[in-house]
Amino acid sequence: MENNIFLYEKRIIGFDYLVNKMSEKKKLNRIKDVLRQQGRTQTWLAEKIGKSYVVVTNYCNNNSQPSIEILKKIADVVGVDVRELLEPSKPNPI
Repeated sequence: MENNIFLYEKRIIGFDYLVNKMSEKKKLNRIKDVLRQQGRTQTWLAEKIGKSYVVVTNYCNNNSQPSIEILKKIADVVGVDVRELLEPSKPNPI
């Protein structure tokens, strides 16, 4: 099997490393989780907030983040506190 080599951050690396590095994105919102818990779809949410399916999918996959205004609108539509749509920034103290 041929090992493809790429220049990344001024280093020569293998393809597997590059794929793993690209997939290390931070999860900032929980929109997809909340929709799943409620049995709702991304298409449903897109219609309710007046955005395209592609935009909502990008929010759900954390490829892009909604503005504060849109996040509030999503929270209102799904009936949760806006904080439930966000990943916590600090671990919960026990």
